[in-house]
Amino acid sequence: MAENKALLEFIAEAEELTENIEKKLLELRDIILTGGESPDIINSLFRDFHSLKGISGMFGFSNLSKLAHQLESFLDKIRLGKVDLDDNIIELLLSGKEIMLEIISQISNSNNDNYDISDFLENISIIFTKQDQNIPTTNKVSPQPINELLQVLTEYEEHRFQENIRKGKKIFAIKFVFTLEEFDERLNEITNILKTKGEVISTLPKPSDTPGKINFTIIYATDSKEEDIPIKDKYEYEINSLTEESNISVSPSFTKKEPIQQEPQQTQLKSISNTVRVDITKLDYVMNIVGELVTQKSELARLIENAKKYINNEDLALNLTKVTNSIEKKINELQDSVMSVRMVPLSQLFDKLERNLKKIAHDLGKEVKVVINGGDTELDKFIMEELSDPLMHIIRNSIDHGIESAEERTSLGKPPYGQIWFKAYQKGNYVFIEVSDDGRGIDVEKIRKKLIELKKLSPEQEVTDEYLLQTIFTPGFSTKENATELSGRGVGLDVVKNNLAKLRGYVDVKTELGKGTTFILTLPLTLIIVRAIILKTSGHLFALPINAVDEVVEITKNDVMKISGEEVVNLRNTPLPIFYLENIFEFASTPEDFRYMIVLKIGEKKAGMIVSEILGHGDIVIKSMGKFIKVNGIAGATQIGRGKTILVLDPSGLLGEVAKV
Repeated sequence: MAENKALLEFIAEAEELTENIEKKLLELRDIILTGGESPDIINSLFRDFHSLKGISGMFGFSNLSKLAHQLESFLDKIRLGKVDLDDNIIELLLSGKEIMLEIISQISNSNNDNYDISDFLENISIIFTKQDQNIPTTNKVSPQPINELLQVLTEYEEHRFQENIRKGKKIFAIKFVFTLEEFDERLNEITNILKTKGEVISTLPKPSDTPGKINFTIIYATDSKEEDIPIKDKYEYEINSLTEESNISVSPSFTKKEPIQQEPQQTQLKSISNTVRVDITKLDYVMNIVGELVTQKSELARLIENAKKYINNEDLALNLTKVTNSIEKKINELQDSVMSVRMVPLSQLFDKLERNLKKIAHDLGKEVKVVINGGDTELDKFIMEELSDPLMHIIRNSIDHGIESAEERTSLGKPPYGQIWFKAYQKGNYVFIEVSDDGRGIDVEKIRKKLIELKKLSPEQEVTDEYLLQTIFTPGFSTKENATELSGRGVGLDVVKNNLAKLRGYVDVKTELGKGTTFILTLPLTLIIVRAIILKTSGHLFALPINAVDEVVEITKNDVMKISGEEVVNLRNTPLPIFYLENIFEFASTPEDFRYMIVLKIGEKKAGMIVSEILGHGDIVIKSMGKFIKVNGIAGATQIGRGKTILVLDPSGLLGEVAKV
C-alpha cells in the first residue's frame, strides 16, 4: 500500500515537472522569436530536468532517468553557449518532453518504463557533434582586472559575462555590506529588483573585517547607465564599472575557480507550503458520503415532522426541531466545504490549452495570440478534467478552419497574427466558457447547401441559423473539401457535444462571416448534490434540478396556443415554446389537464415544461444509472422519502431535445 502511494506521488510530481517544462519552453520560444534571451528560464529548465532525473532514478525508472539526464546535459550546453538556441532546438526539447509524458503514462499503467528512447538520444548526439564542430576556437583577451575576476566565476558565469560583453552590455561590480541576520533576505530582494533591468551574473561573498557582517559583490550586466540602475537611492552600495574602468581590485580570497563553499545551514523541517496533494478519488468517496448524509437528513426531517403528531410534550417536539435544524445546517456546511475543496480555477486548464494551442499554430505555420479572461472562475475538478478534449477539438477547428494565413489576413486588413480568447464566468449554478477567434467565421449558407447535398434538408425547407450551426456537431459532418491531420474530416465537434452531454452541459455557436466565431459552453458547477423540485405528471414522479428553473407559472389548457404549428404560451407578451415530458419520453399521451409550467433557462435557451403537480423541493444526490443506460434528458436517479427511487431530469438535455422537435 505504501509503495502504491509513493508511486502515485512520483507520477503526480513527474507530470507536474513535465508541464512546467512545456510551459517554459513555449515561453522561451516566444522570447527568442523576438530576438531576446532569458538565462533565468534556461536555468529553471535545467533544474526541472535535473529534478526529474533525480526522482526517476530514485524509483528505478532508468529509461526516464537516462532521458532526463541527456536533456539536462543538453540544457547545460545551451546554458554555456555551446549549442545555439533556435526554434529547431526548442522543437527537439518539446519532443523530448512528449516522450517523457508517454513514459510517465506507461509507468502509471504498467509500472515500467520499457520505452525505446534510442532514436531520440541519437538525434541529440548528432546535434551535439554538429554544434561542437561549429564552435569557434578563439582566444578570449580581457583586461587584467577582468581576467582576475574570471578566475573566480564558474564556467556558466564566465560564459554569461563574455556573452554580455559581446552584446555591448555594461558590466558593474556592486558591493554591499549586510549583517549575518539579514543578508539572505536582503540579497534576494536586491537581486530581484536588479533583474528587472538586467542580468545578475554572479553574487560573490567575502568575509567582512567588521564582526557580525558579510560583504557581497554582485556582478551585474545591463543596458542602463550607472545612474539608472533600479536600486539607486534605495540601498547603500559601492559600484565600479568593469567595462569602462580598469582599476577594480579583486580580493585575494577569490583566487581559485571553484564553487564558493558556504557554511552549512540547519535544515528547515517545517514545510514552506500548506498545500496537501489529494487524490480526486478520495474526494469522490467523501462527496458520496456527504451525499448519503443529505438524503438521510431529508428523511430524518420528514420522520420528525410525522412524529410530532404523536408527541404531546411541546418541549420535546421543539428540541427535536432544533436538533434537526442544527444537523441540517452542519451537513450543509460540510457539503459546501467538500465542494470548495473540489473546486479549482479554470486558469489551470486555460494555461495547458494555451501551450497546446501555440504548438498547433506553430505546426500549421500560423501565429496566434491568446487572451484569457476569468481564469479565476472555479469549477469542479472532475468536470474541468473532462473538458480538456472538447476544448482541444474546438481549438483545433478554430486554428485550422477559422484563423486565416498571415497573407490572407493582411489582405483583409487584419493583423497577420490571429487571436483566440478564453473567457469564463459564473451565473448562478452554471459556469460559462467562451472560446472566440477573429478568423473567417462559419459560412451558414455553405452548411445549408451541404445538408441539401446530403439530402438531410430539402431546398424549400426553412430553418434557423441556430439549427444549421448545431449540425456541425453531428458525426462526420464537414464542409471542408481537403482534410488535414488536425481537422476537416468531420471528426471532433461531435465529440464536443457528446462529452458535454455527459457533463449535463451543452454548446452554442455564434458566428459572423469574416469576423470570427464563438463557442459557448454551459456547464453545471457540480454533478452530485443539487437542490431539486419534485414534480409529477401523468402519474410519474421526477426530480428537476432547481438551478435551471427560471420561474414556475400556474396555467390552464386555455393558455396554450399555436404559432407556426408549435405550441407556445404567451408569457408577459412573449411567446414561449412549451413541451411535455410525455412526448419527450413517450410514456403517455399529451395530458388534457395540467396546472404548472416550469420555465427552464440555461444561457440563452428557454422553454416551458408542462407538469401536473409540484410536490416539494430539497437536496438530492444524483446517482448514475450505469454506462449501459443512457437517455437524453435524464441525468440519473435519486432516492426520496422512504427509499423511493425516481429519475432526475437533465435540463440541458431536455432543452436540446426540444430544439429537435
